[in-house]
Amino acid sequence: MKVNKTTYNPNKNLTRGQLSNPFSNSSIHTRIKKSGAIDLRNNSMWTEKNSYSQVKSIDKTKKLK
Repeated sequence: MKVNKTTYNPNKNLTRGQLSNPFSNSSIHTRIKKSGAIDLRNNSMWTEKNSYSQVKSIDKTKKLK
């Protein structure tokens, strides 16, 4: 008999995978907006040093919508 390891919740029993990723039910675009990510489209500057590239944002107040 196989037993799933769950944690008690009065509304719903959650598996360990669901507890480790609480955002699994939302889309990636929703998670990015909630995190306050900076929109790099037409807002980035590339610099190269010793064969390494780095991307920096020009305006850090421009957030993803």
